[in-house]
Amino acid sequence: MKPLIFKIFTNVLYSLVTIMLIFKKSYKFKILSDEETLKKILINKVSIARFGDGEFNGVLGKKLAGFQDRNLLLERRLREILSSNNSYLMIGIPRGLIDVSEYSRQVKKFWRIYSFKNRKKLFPHFGNGTFVNSSFTRPYIDYENYNKVKERFDTIKKIWDSRKIVIVEGTKTKFGVGNDLINNAIEVRRILCPPKNAFDSYDEIYEAIIKNVSVNELVLISLGPTATILSYDLAKVGYQSIDIGHLDVEYEWYLQGSKEKIPLRGKNVNEVKDDLSDLEILDNKYRESILLNLDNEVN
Repeated sequence: MKPLIFKIFTNVLYSLVTIMLIFKKSYKFKILSDEETLKKILINKVSIARFGDGEFNGVLGKKLAGFQDRNLLLERRLREILSSNNSYLMIGIPRGLIDVSEYSRQVKKFWRIYSFKNRKKLFPHFGNGTFVNSSFTRPYIDYENYNKVKERFDTIKKIWDSRKIVIVEGTKTKFGVGNDLINNAIEVRRILCPPKNAFDSYDEIYEAIIKNVSVNELVLISLGPTATILSYDLAKVGYQSIDIGHLDVEYEWYLQGSKEKIPLRGKNVNEVKDDLSDLEILDNKYRESILLNLDNEVN
């Protein structure tokens, strides 16, 4: 009984903390909803640089996710971006920091604990700014109710509808491969990057985009913390660039009807133990879409 009582007690405690933060308005920043976030992208054609708990670790000088070692320059750049002001770029932070009402019990608990532990050091970085919801790229698995999922994905697909897109991703990501997520784009090209420690190759990746991609093309980036910085730097020189994160993984889980995070054939899923990314996906369109491969380990 004791573990159960302790579990109930901690859940109540973190719920009370969340309520206290909301009603006392101990923060001055604002985080837009998913709907407001997508409206900004679709109407204003803004770029998006997203922060999640992994990028926040960099801001706070902590260990990053397993696919990126600590890097002092990376950490400095993340702090720079979080306090930046660019009318063509919006910064995304998770709405779960202040509102967990729509999320599953497990996700509610995660963000309540995270906010409770990190708010004193993290919240001052946000000032009184307005942010988009960085979790718009996770429209499925985290939610308690799935009745809006199809609508969310359909709206997201409008971002690249009838556009030429360039996907900048790790060699094991394969964004949109094996499903119809990006079928409504008129052209898809890819720049493949190292799946681990991509920031070590940052200058090469950035130059490859500048030299080979038109500013009229939409750049979708799935490359961990490096994507946050790339989106910011590309927006400064006229590109619409979106740090698209785990969207393809979420879409695969949605199509399979999975209620939990599971490994995916031929794709890297860094949040599960089993790795099926080395299994081949037979897709000629994918091979034909590769513009450049900057991953020296497979070249």
